[in-house]
Amino acid sequence: MADDLLARVQEQAERSEPPVRVAALLRIARVQTVFDGDQARHTFQQALDEIRGLSGLGGEFLLEQARLLAAAVAPDLLREIPSVAREPRQFASERLGRIMLEHEHGDAAYEYVMSYDEPSTFPFGVVSALMQWFGDEERQLAVLRRAIEAWRAAPDHRFGHRFISVFQSAWKVLPPEEAREVAQEIIHVTRSQPDWAITATYDREQTVRITSGREHTLFTILHVLRRLDVRLAESLISEHEQLAAAARRFPDGMESVMEEAERRRRSASGAPSSSGYGMAGRHGISHT
Repeated sequence: MADDLLARVQEQAERSEPPVRVAALLRIARVQTVFDGDQARHTFQQALDEIRGLSGLGGEFLLEQARLLAAAVAPDLLREIPSVAREPRQFASERLGRIMLEHEHGDAAYEYVMSYDEPSTFPFGVVSALMQWFGDEERQLAVLRRAIEAWRAAPDHRFGHRFISVFQSAWKVLPPEEAREVAQEIIHVTRSQPDWAITATYDREQTVRITSGREHTLFTILHVLRRLDVRLAESLISEHEQLAAAARRFPDGMESVMEEAERRRRSASGAPSSSGYGMAGRHGISHT
């Protein structure tokens, strides 16, 4: 029945003007992904061939829709479809990786991340999900090392915080000496760049507040330094007033924050958990 309905829709689309026909074919291919991957790919390829003949803003819009659908239907065709996205490139790159994983294209997502060659828009937000996707340590390690390479190529804090978010939760995948080296590099880069303003709180009562982007970064990897370089951790705490105040409340940094959130969750008898941690700055607002 579904096949008959789609066939009628496709027949109607064939009689439409090219932009309408292409839009309809993309929608049909999206529906077909649910029950017939091969047919979805065929329909998508038909739409893609026609998109190449379109111009103007309408053509650009359909081309970007085709990129998103390719991630779901035929990730291997992504390289053939130029990006015309108007959203920030790092968000677009992460969206593509997530779509691949949502549609069970784990190997394609792995290749996508491993071969991504634009460090400033690297899809750091996909790295953790991809590491969870694969159970083997070899690929987990490879993905994390690729993220490290991308960060080293573009360590500016405007992008670097996305990598640090990955590292502070995945660092144990690395050999200790390698993890220590990366942590030390993060500290060096953070201290060498101009500070930037944020507002970060780490508990519901907001008793701990950090307004320095630099000190917030140091706090987010404090638990790593506690394990791998105690001397450096203590030195940083002695040099930074806000970090010291946060460390008195949460001795192991974000690890302590998450542990407290888990205790609150358990004491709430199954109520939804919230760590109360949030951050705001000139690059946006995020909550965990």
